[in-house]
Amino acid sequence: MIVTGPNLDRLTPGMGDDLGRLLDLRPDIACLSIDTDDGGMLVARDWPSDYLEEADALLARIERAPGIRMVTLNRRSDPAR
Repeated sequence: MIVTGPNLDRLTPGMGDDLGRLLDLRPDIACLSIDTDDGGMLVARDWPSDYLEEADALLARIERAPGIRMVTLNRRSDPAR
């Protein structure tokens, strides 16, 4: 998780854990904006580059399979709660 902004002191260890878990439970959330009394923070996932490389390699392997013409990745429009 990456948190940026001028008010990082407002982020308690427990809140950091909660935000990380929220992002784990809701993969449809790209980032969160948190407004505080003194400004805001932006919270986003920190995807290790090897995850993206592995995902790209898996997708490429699936697309090369016999009989497969195209794979379309769709975002969830109504995530389960």
